[in-house]
Amino acid sequence: HTRSFHVTGVQTCALPIFRAKGRSFPPDPSYHLCTIGGMIANNAAGIHSVKYGGTVDHVAQVEFLTCDGMFHNSDEPDALSEQVKNFLQKHAELVKSDFPKVEKNSAGYHLDSALRPNGSADLARLFTGSEGSLGLITRCRLRTVPIPEATALALLYFRRMEDALEAALTLKLTGVAACELVDKVLLDLHEAAQKTPGNPRHAKKIVDNFFLKHFYELGSEAVLIVEFDGESPEKAKQSSRSAIAKVKNFFLECHEAEDQEQEKLISDLRRHTSPILNRLEDGKISIKPLWGVEDVSLPRETFLEYVREQKEIFLRFGLTCSFFGHAASCNLHIDPLAVDPRRARVDAELARLYDDVAKESYALVIRKGGSISGEHGDGLSRTPYLPLQYPKTYPLFRELKALFDPYGILNPGKIV
Repeated sequence: HTRSFHVTGVQTCALPIFRAKGRSFPPDPSYHLCTIGGMIANNAAGIHSVKYGGTVDHVAQVEFLTCDGMFHNSDEPDALSEQVKNFLQKHAELVKSDFPKVEKNSAGYHLDSALRPNGSADLARLFTGSEGSLGLITRCRLRTVPIPEATALALLYFRRMEDALEAALTLKLTGVAACELVDKVLLDLHEAAQKTPGNPRHAKKIVDNFFLKHFYELGSEAVLIVEFDGESPEKAKQSSRSAIAKVKNFFLECHEAEDQEQEKLISDLRRHTSPILNRLEDGKISIKPLWGVEDVSLPRETFLEYVREQKEIFLRFGLTCSFFGHAASCNLHIDPLAVDPRRARVDAELARLYDDVAKESYALVIRKGGSISGEHGDGLSRTPYLPLQYPKTYPLFRELKALFDPYGILNPGKIV
């Protein structure tokens, strides 16, 4: 049921033209912030990627300029695509042995999936997540899916975060359309914001929310926000109830959203998690966590033990950190509280703490077979750790970039 649309310019990914045709671009990241070009460069993903995949799964074609000003179309074979094809074929076995077996991976170039079954190079897939380091995209064709006829939303309360994670792993197998974890550390920020309305102010607050109040009444440690879609409200709700019944031994209570107002109140628990971390004073962000471990992706088999050991690392360094994100995809966002990484530019001790925690945490992720970035990409903070992620194939990233950008002028210092 996919359909393709050509996109140019910097339209936001809300793309009302899609909705007018009953279609959606399903990776579904932060609609109010993202542009199509940025999503492709970053391989962005959001809450519905657990069912529909990330941006990389929905870019059908790209048109782009390389550093020499030459125009290329990923659907039209040329000398460059032939070179890339030969490169990928030559190193296919090495790449296969060195890439993590995870659902979501935005670390490095997609060498592991850029070779089509017929042996040709999928340049659109290769460009997705390349962070502008291979070429400048001028036009693209995106795959879309039908907007679901109906959805059913539910909120599950858990005594322990580990129970929520185990439930998420089970829900993944049921066709869940979204399965989002929010822990007590984050919800405590909302609770504190209600009690201190003036100073410091927060980017977003949850106020007078029954579901947040009930979280504390139950003595919960985490919630899962679960969504199913279907051909009718009845079928969506049936799918939701059938799936939730499979994890009934893990949760304390389940609340099904009965109307749009309840859907909003439940969704706010997740929608405002990132903004609540950005404290505002006099209208300016004073704390914006940008921790190196904030986008890890793990295999199902090691997900739970990773979380346990990651907590131990934070405890050893005296950090209080929040865990939230796409639990059913084993992709978590992890942030320390009240630590401003910008101070690391002038505070040597904080800079050392940042580096030490990142090194230990990334070593743990890699040891557990995971990726240091599930959807946020590498940039300046993670590029130095890519040789650890890809000990055998990182040199191939340099070779690939040289095919597209021999002068090294396209977003230098990112990925390579």
